[in-house]
Amino acid sequence: MKKLFTILVLAISLTAFGKAKAPYILDEKGNKILISKDSTWRFAGYVGLSGSQAAYYQWVPGNQFALSINFNAFGYANYKKGKWSWNNNLDAKYGVVALGRYRSVPDRKYPFKKSDDLLQLNSLAGYNVAKNLDVSLVFNFKSQFGAGYTYKLDSTGKEYSKTLSSKFAAPAFMKIGPGITYKPTDYFTLFFSPITADFTFVDRSLTKIPNVPLEDQWQRVNEKDYGLETGKSVLVNAGAYLKMNFQKNIVKNVNYKTQLELYYDYTYPNAIKDSTGVSLYKERIIDNAALRKEARQQVDVDWQNDVVFTVNKFISATLFWRIKYRWRELVPVDGNKDGFQDTVTMPDGTKTPKVRRGVQIAEVFGLGFSYKF
Repeated sequence: MKKLFTILVLAISLTAFGKAKAPYILDEKGNKILISKDSTWRFAGYVGLSGSQAAYYQWVPGNQFALSINFNAFGYANYKKGKWSWNNNLDAKYGVVALGRYRSVPDRKYPFKKSDDLLQLNSLAGYNVAKNLDVSLVFNFKSQFGAGYTYKLDSTGKEYSKTLSSKFAAPAFMKIGPGITYKPTDYFTLFFSPITADFTFVDRSLTKIPNVPLEDQWQRVNEKDYGLETGKSVLVNAGAYLKMNFQKNIVKNVNYKTQLELYYDYTYPNAIKDSTGVSLYKERIIDNAALRKEARQQVDVDWQNDVVFTVNKFISATLFWRIKYRWRELVPVDGNKDGFQDTVTMPDGTKTPKVRRGVQIAEVFGLGFSYKF
């Protein structure tokens, strides 16, 4: 309910902001006199709600009920006066999905599962020093609205275990740094910084998890999954940062927006694992020559793409995909494709989940109602 309330407030705020009337004053006779709008600021945005549904009754070939709901919003506020500029935008997405009308026991327990979640704020301030070239300061913040879980079936295949894997500010990523921005057009910018501070936050407070056994009700996000040492809530790094933004109507009624980020880290602290999933949290990477060499060859990648197909003023289709690679984030390994994560036997005989470095991909398509302002 809190997540739904937050999303509704955001949607209403963006819409109300876009529909605000120009201010006015009253003359001595009480007549309204409009004040000219401030041309130094430009505002625009988009709010959309989409979904899909499929239902079957006594369908012999076999299919299952499906319901999905997705919310997305984007807005920007750009300032330009003289040689100074300041561009800001907010990107928000949230979606849930339910499968199976006649659900199995696990699906009845968790009917809706999160399918999309992104909260992103970008800010770029600059001072023009040459044609199409600014000295700039960049700020970027990414997190998610609500809790995300990892679901696993037990050995009987009849019951899920539910593990907290993310929530607001766990993780959260923030970058800030000086650099140079190349802006040849209104719809394309390229920013480069030779030194940018990169922060990873993991809120370690306990969260109450619904519909789980009493002993598992209070959980916290595992900070080690995001490259932090055990017990730590903040990781600070420094590196080179390249960011490209493009947004334009590529054909009539089709708008394409893309953001590509490349980050090369100069620093590699303790909290890492090797490619087989063996923990190296207790030793420094500088003491491991093979990992040190591998680390120096890594570039973090985050590529986001949005395509909006406008049908009319209130109906549109949206396609979003994101390709992500972070050297410190390891993806689960399911070598025999049985739906269970493989394990690695440690020297002391204990077993730990097997992970590896890999590309993460997300894709969401929706058709629904939208409003541009």
